[in-house]
Amino acid sequence: MKKNKFIQFMIISLFILILCGCELIYPSEKGRIILIGVALDYLDESGLSDTDNGLENPPNDLRELAYTLSSLSNRSNREFLYIPFLQQYSIDIPISNYPNKANINLVLDQLKNKENISAKVYDGNFDDSYSLTSQYNSFGNLKNVSPINKTDIVIFYFSGHGEDSNGSLRLPKEYDEQDRESYSLDLLNEKLTLLDSNVLVILDSCFSGNMIYESNITMNKATTNYLNRLSTLYNNFFNYEKQNKNNNLIVITSTLSDKLSYPTSDLQTQHKNSLFTYYLLKSLGYTFESGIGNVTDVVPTVQNSHIYLDTVYDYILSNISRQNPIIIGDRINLVLFSF
Repeated sequence: MKKNKFIQFMIISLFILILCGCELIYPSEKGRIILIGVALDYLDESGLSDTDNGLENPPNDLRELAYTLSSLSNRSNREFLYIPFLQQYSIDIPISNYPNKANINLVLDQLKNKENISAKVYDGNFDDSYSLTSQYNSFGNLKNVSPINKTDIVIFYFSGHGEDSNGSLRLPKEYDEQDRESYSLDLLNEKLTLLDSNVLVILDSCFSGNMIYESNITMNKATTNYLNRLSTLYNNFFNYEKQNKNNNLIVITSTLSDKLSYPTSDLQTQHKNSLFTYYLLKSLGYTFESGIGNVTDVVPTVQNSHIYLDTVYDYILSNISRQNPIIIGDRINLVLFSF
């Protein structure tokens, strides 16, 4: 009888430790946050968009996300690196960072092969002059990237057009900004799964849900709570090393495979963003102002001194309207920042 009670006590104690001490699951070493950002305004020399699907200013989305991730990285003593692939009519773009298929593939292959990065990489230390109209070279100091490892988090973020047939990303060819080419989601998945690190894909584009529906991983569009995390946390506690021998790929898409992504036209914001990225930024504590805002001291998704991807996704899902963001991958275990 006493033996049974002891076993029950030990099981209950283990669950309490797992629930209250999630840091037991994670390594103490803080890897880098490496943001590969792709954003296009699709404007021609006359300042007119070549499409009419409601996009307002994807470069704003990327600039503010980079600023937010950089701020949180500094606050959590985590190194931040930024590889921007930006197409914006009003500024000059370095050849190596123009957002065409060849350049993006080259950088992803270089990360996989642990080679030197050909594109310009910045440290995200934005100065006081950084704004939504900043020139390309204002993203901080140029940096070299040492080979990625399993403690790093590579974030691939795209804000732009997705094709209605299969969600493929719509990119410019070379420097003719009116000549487009498709970057398939299958190819993107193939490239990113080969990286030797944690990989978080964030697609803010129409029909982006195709990247999830065509995968073999079960999607999750419901918020979570501690009760339904028990079994997952228990397994992760005893199988951490086994789980992390292979790449950990997580994908968040702004909408379903047959649905559009929308701008913030209906919201009272100081400037325009996409609806999904607007709530992504808010989940990370970003405040919106006429120019670049700031990251508040009280971030709504901080839990036990951590920002988990799980709580970020739940925040977006609980607040967004008109869209249904979906996610695949082990979102519970990814810690973006620790304070």
